[in-house]
Amino acid sequence: MPSDWLPGVFGEEMMNFKNKAEADKLMGHLFAAYNRINEDNELKFPFDMEKLKKGDVERMQDWSYGLFLAMSLSPETWGMDDEDEEVDDDDLSEEEQEVSAACGVIIGVAMPDEIPELFEPTKNRKSLPKTEKLLVTLYTMLPRAFAIVRDHGIAQRKKMREELASLVPPKPRSLEKIGRNDPCPCGSGKKYKNCCGMN
Repeated sequence: MPSDWLPGVFGEEMMNFKNKAEADKLMGHLFAAYNRINEDNELKFPFDMEKLKKGDVERMQDWSYGLFLAMSLSPETWGMDDEDEEVDDDDLSEEEQEVSAACGVIIGVAMPDEIPELFEPTKNRKSLPKTEKLLVTLYTMLPRAFAIVRDHGIAQRKKMREELASLVPPKPRSLEKIGRNDPCPCGSGKKYKNCCGMN
């Protein structure tokens, strides 16, 4: 909802506009983009990896950072809800591991300085790879990582809608009007006026 993401755009204080015309213009552009994404109902990866243009690498980093911020609005969807709790990959399902790895790629592109563990040697990787080589790998993996989190988000949204739909009570049967001389619906065999209709 806009109330969730507007503070991320403007900050907690929101933006002060000089006048109504300026507010209408800026908010009009912002909500046009919001409505376009909602109407499309599918977020798309905006870069052609086969034909990258000058400046696309920086734009990909900015775009990935924006995607990370958007995902941070609902961290429980992406398994990012508890930074203090160490999660062992063995405790995660295959799908959860895939989503976690995809989030790591997005964060790696968006904020490589924030995840130094990607750049440290591990038991499977004895020598420290060159940072540039790892970054190229992360950028190459970005479209697939994005597709994984997008599809996971769509599945979570569908699941949430189904859960909400199951909480809605069924519509009551439409009650037909009972005539005074009709049999009483309670099953007594009397006319309605001489039974429940007396009350």
